[in-house]
Amino acid sequence: MDMRNKIVRGLVGILTAGALLNFGCNQQTPGVEVSGSKYNVSANKIVQTKSSFLDDGVIKVGVISDIEGAVDSVSNATKIFQNERVDVVLVAGDLYSDFARQARSQSNVKNGTKVLEPLVGIGVPVYIIPGNHESRKDYTQIIENFKGNKNVFDLNDRIADLQGVNIAGLGGYHDSRFTSPYGFLISDSQYERLEGRLKKGNEQSEPTLILTHGPPKSDTKIDYVPNVGNVGDSRLAEILSSNPNAINLHGHIHEGGGNIANYGSNSFAINVCCGGENAISGSRVGIVSIKDGNVSYQEVKLK
Repeated sequence: MDMRNKIVRGLVGILTAGALLNFGCNQQTPGVEVSGSKYNVSANKIVQTKSSFLDDGVIKVGVISDIEGAVDSVSNATKIFQNERVDVVLVAGDLYSDFARQARSQSNVKNGTKVLEPLVGIGVPVYIIPGNHESRKDYTQIIENFKGNKNVFDLNDRIADLQGVNIAGLGGYHDSRFTSPYGFLISDSQYERLEGRLKKGNEQSEPTLILTHGPPKSDTKIDYVPNVGNVGDSRLAEILSSNPNAINLHGHIHEGGGNIANYGSNSFAINVCCGGENAISGSRVGIVSIKDGNVSYQEVKLK
């Protein structure tokens, strides 16, 4: 059976719930409105007090990874997301192409900011995580550059528990050999926090999207590199296998873009790579739809 059909047929239905997200601001800000939805934002959570996501009967999530400074590709992706009327945009890291060998690069900050601007301009919530390219200082500055935009959120090591869907973010990469020396190497404590957040999501009986940059370990093409083998994250694979109804959206392995792996109990990993121009398997974005109790995934090729 086609894996995409399994996703459409298999995943759990939509239930309403509160929302939880750690944002890093010090005081609660009630009544923040983004694209018709309202949130109470605090240091530890964001509570979605009113949702516009289901006004048309479906929650749509646009996903893009490995932009790597490709402004033209982002412009095309933005048009697709607008035409699809997505409710949320997820950005899975590698905003710029340079593999950061220094703590701060103004060109990287400029490029990372520039590629996000069209996506932010859609007006819906944009959740971002770093990849293996970003340095911590560059990434922090890029996020800071959008502090005047209420719809931009750093989702790294955080979870958005929205009405009808949970979105957990785990940015960076698991292998230090391919992580910027000034960047985001995933720690044991981050995996543990992700497991805790997924447990809470399971209690709500809602589908959970896990946004990562790198893939989980598999025996499929999602993490396969020619002449090297499967290079995915073993710990992430274990987490997926033990959590039902979870979809891991990731990029990083350019060769594996467009492929899907099954981890049992209606849990899947989908390689959405790549939104940039350096995609070996072709440039693409993903659309996740939650409708009438089913979750489906569609890839859209970028021209």
